[in-house]
Amino acid sequence: MNYQTLVWDTNFFGFKVAQIIDFIDENDFITSIKKLKEENYRLLYLFLDPTNTKKNEIISKYAPCIEKKITYHTVIEKKNYIIDNQIRLYDDKIVSSDLVKLSLQSGEYSRYKKDVNFPKGTYEKLYRQWIENSVNHLFDDAVYIYKSNEIIKGLLTLKDKQNNNGIVGTISLIAVDINSRGQNIGTKLIETTFFHYYHRNIFNIEVVTQLGNQIACKFYEKNNFKIKSIQNVYHIWI
Repeated sequence: MNYQTLVWDTNFFGFKVAQIIDFIDENDFITSIKKLKEENYRLLYLFLDPTNTKKNEIISKYAPCIEKKITYHTVIEKKNYIIDNQIRLYDDKIVSSDLVKLSLQSGEYSRYKKDVNFPKGTYEKLYRQWIENSVNHLFDDAVYIYKSNEIIKGLLTLKDKQNNNGIVGTISLIAVDINSRGQNIGTKLIETTFFHYYHRNIFNIEVVTQLGNQIACKFYEKNNFKIKSIQNVYHIWI
């Protein structure tokens, strides 16, 4: 089995976490799990192509599929994009309560919330840390907010990522407050994404969500995002 230790996750959760890159067969999987358990690993992530029936069948004997992860992709048009006048970069190093609330809403379908094996409060702690690290540019490169009547009603964080074809712009977190939905704020945040990357000559944009979050899936598809890949995600506790 090929795997890699996830240093950030290990430090955050307080126990050893790794990601399985690949395994040969069930015997290889069982032998490797035993070895990792002896080395005090507690949690393993695995991302599998749903079409790989054989390996999905093997893993499903030991852990349920915690989520179906969807990566959406779009190529933005070369045209002038405009940011709504209520959207601006968040330049404060202190995370407001509005931002924390929005970051938690962005992760409502997160596997960290769905997996009951995590200690109570893990999901909330993780997303608070995420927005704090984003604001301080440890996780993300830019944080935009939609603010109306002194209340932050929308959140968008963006990060550049390198792949084999160059730099891809990614939407890391995006959320509209539950009490402000249906006001076109989400679409304005997508337009802000296009504006941000167009002016940096980055035209390939990606965002990840969950198949179970059908509202998000329909939203991205309405904004011309196409499915790039789907992965079955497993949390293997040992």
